[in-house]
This record gives sequence, structure tokens and C-alpha cells, in this order.
Amino acid sequence: MQNLTDEIERYIRRLLDDAQEGVIMLRRNDLASKLRCVPSQISYVLTTRFTSDRGYMVESRRGSGGYVRICRISSRAPRANMLVEKVGREIDAHRMMQLLEELQQATLLSWREKEIIRVVLGGHHLALDDDTRAQLLRILVSILGEDFSHY
Repeated sequence: MQNLTDEIERYIRRLLDDAQEGVIMLRRNDLASKLRCVPSQISYVLTTRFTSDRGYMVESRRGSGGYVRICRISSRAPRANMLVEKVGREIDAHRMMQLLEELQQATLLSWREKEIIRVVLGGHHLALDDDTRAQLLRILVSILGEDFSHY
């Protein structure tokens, strides 16, 4: 008998393969019901097998109108842009460092690039409000995320 987590992963990958733009939206409870498992098993598969370092972006919203949105991201620039969208309109220094770590772990930023951004935006020499920090972070990561190999 096959492993339930493998079955869930295969099912979600098939849905992604069938999606025209590599994006699917589903409801955790509906999927759990269809696959005859509990929603926490769906959550487990999403957090362990559909990670940014494996080329996926998972966004979820809990509650009665909740959903899970899964995107397949293939190249460096779109992956960086997807992660930077998580910044939102503002970001505090602590959350910025978490995001930079996430970008580095996903190999979207090198250690050097991460440190440059950290020094520029996290330094005490700049009095940045959270909104300005978010804007600058989005710009810097977008620049660093560009693929210049075709020039």
C-alpha cells in the first residue's frame, strides 16, 4: 500500500500539472474529504513537500472562507518576486530578517546578498519606518532576483 502523504502529494501535483498557469486554489477540508484523510495531513504535505526551495509558493487562509493557493515557480526572478509579495505594505526589522533567511535558504539570495540588504535596511544609521523598509526590500530583492545571464 502506498504512503498517504505520497498519494496526497501526487494528487496535488496532478492538479498543478492540469492548471494552465501553474496555480491552483483548493480548500483543505474538501481535499481531505476527497482523499479520505484529516485536514492536518493535507497541511503536513503542504508544509513539507510544497516549499519554496522545491519551487512552490503556498499561501493559505484559515476560517470558513479559507483556501490554499499553490503556485509552481520555476526560475529565480519569479520565485524571488513571489516571496517578496509576502512583505506586504510594511515590514518590521525582525520579520525582514526572517524573510531574508527564507530567501537565502531557498537559494534566491546568496549569503552576501542577504548581508548587504541586512546592513542597508537593518542598520541603525537609517531611521526607516516599516512602510519604507518594505518598499526598499521589495526593490532590492527584485533587482537581485533578476536573471542577467541573457545579457
